[in-house]
Amino acid sequence: MRSPYSHVFFDLDHTIWDFERNSWETLEEVWQKFDLYRLARIPLEGFRENYKRENFALWAKYNHGEISKQDIRERRFKKVMENFNAERILDPYLLEEFYLDNCPKKTSLIDGAVEVLEYLESSGYELHVLSNGFEETTHEKMENSGIKGFFKNTITSEGLGVTKPKVEFFEKALDISGSRIKETIMIGDNLNTDIKGAQNTGIDQIYFNPYQSEHEENPTHEIRHLLEIKNIL
Repeated sequence: MRSPYSHVFFDLDHTIWDFERNSWETLEEVWQKFDLYRLARIPLEGFRENYKRENFALWAKYNHGEISKQDIRERRFKKVMENFNAERILDPYLLEEFYLDNCPKKTSLIDGAVEVLEYLESSGYELHVLSNGFEETTHEKMENSGIKGFFKNTITSEGLGVTKPKVEFFEKALDISGSRIKETIMIGDNLNTDIKGAQNTGIDQIYFNPYQSEHEENPTHEIRHLLEIKNIL
């Protein structure tokens, strides 16, 4: 039976675009280019783990509207270098600049992403990206990884001036996409920004939970692999 949906909202990072792998590769390039072990005795894995922790904390604040895009860009590598007492050895902004130039050029996608996008497109669904990522890097990621053509709209928090999980974000996304609540479903990996945000707006959800993390939420659907979407839509 045909599903009741005609529009599919997708999160990008960690749902379609493999942020973990792409970021990990770029951080190694940063570490190598700036010779961080020789200059400051910073080990590669320690460098990457520190970045992951600091970046996650800053994005959590951004998602709650507590800090700006510029705050993230100014603070994350600065915090990492401070953690290794190396902030005076090398300007953290140089690391940030190199990372921003190179990470969006990475092309690794979550397993099954292209197949499920092709399936949804051929099945007549209109697809839209809803991301809390930055406007220019979101478009660059999609273009470089070859998925931009699947999506009718790319909607970002920076472009809207409001972040997921706020209801206002989802209401604006509905207006832009020309879709209605009951004919729309949201797919994402983040229980707060994607799933609860959609729930609070009345939109059904598919929670992408590849590591089967325990939680107490009640999404409309939950999947471990993207290809399971074919069983729902």
